[in-house]
This record gives sequence, C-alpha cells and structure tokens, in this order.
Amino acid sequence: SAMSAMLARDLPAAEVLPFMLRGSNPVVLPQVSLGQSGTGAPWHWHQDAFNVCIAGERVWYLKPPAEALMSRQPVVNGVPRLEGSWHAVQRPGDIVYVPELWAHCVVNRILSCSVAFEFGNL
Repeated sequence: SAMSAMLARDLPAAEVLPFMLRGSNPVVLPQVSLGQSGTGAPWHWHQDAFNVCIAGERVWYLKPPAEALMSRQPVVNGVPRLEGSWHAVQRPGDIVYVPELWAHCVVNRILSCSVAFEFGNL
C-alpha cells in the first residue's frame, strides 16, 4: 500500500530494528494509528512489537502472557480488568516495546499519532 511504501522509505525497519530482524525470514508489519482523546485499542496480544509515539499522549496497560486477555469493548467505554496490570504513559519520542503474547490495551489521552512495527520470523 502507499502507507507501507511511505513507512519503508521514511522509517526503514531494518535500520531501526536491525537486531530484531536477524532471522532467515523476518516479517515486519508497519502500522500507523491516529486517534482522538478517549479512543485506543482494547486488550489484545500478538507478536513482538515496537510502538513510537509521534504526537499526543497515550496510556499503555500490559499483562504478562499468563494473564493475557482479549476484549472487544471499545476503550471509550472503559478498560476492563485493569487490576494487576502494568501501566506507562507514552509521549512524543517515547518507544514502547511489547513482547510477544503480552496482553496490552492503549488509551489516547489526547489526539495522538503513532507508528508501530510488529515483527518476527516465519
């Protein structure tokens, strides 16, 4: 897509994450997110990922694989099962690393934009 081509040109994953792409078949899934205050992503998990905040402020909640959960509840309606989760506030220039299978939920405190890279090997 045009967005993938732009990310590959402006923020090449092999240069940003060289130590993570040493496998025989590295897979990188670049993503861009943009959301207003109160929006975000409900609880989910996937492969390893880095998320770079470009603008705004985002609150991350994380749980280890043994406590992982999935949710379809929009974060604007609240975040279920926050007890026991780790949390961090991400601001422009901050990078959040989410290990494979760690559950995480993100809530934008204000209008926010980020670039993410999910990665792994086939």
